[in-house]
Amino acid sequence: MKILKSLFLTLISFFTIKPVFAQEFDQFVGRVDTPKGVALYNIEAGSENIAILLFFSKFIMFITMLASLWVVINVLMAAISYLTGGGKPDNHQKVKDKLTMSVLGLIIIVSSYTVAGLIGLIFFGDATYIINPTIAPITGA
Repeated sequence: MKILKSLFLTLISFFTIKPVFAQEFDQFVGRVDTPKGVALYNIEAGSENIAILLFFSKFIMFITMLASLWVVINVLMAAISYLTGGGKPDNHQKVKDKLTMSVLGLIIIVSSYTVAGLIGLIFFGDATYIINPTIAPITGA
């Protein structure tokens, strides 16, 4: 009964709530212009969406550094656990699990660069387009 009630309320809300269109949103919030620096990067690069690519590039780099640091810490913790484990089978299993997760983490890190390279190659014709976008220097700023 609860499922039917929530489904009914959801359907009613779809038909009764007025959708917000772009013009109404602009009137409600106001016009948001691209910041001057971003606009200059877009003009120099010849692309409207270079700022989002720079964001994704920096985001991938930041996440990679954090994940790599976490893998190193996990491997060191596994080594300490192995050395201080005293040969107990339970400790060996914990070390094995930790090292397995660390290797899977490394695979995910490498896969993120591979996926970003493939997306860059398929959509932009350059594998480094997302990973390392090149921006022409801004002159006369």
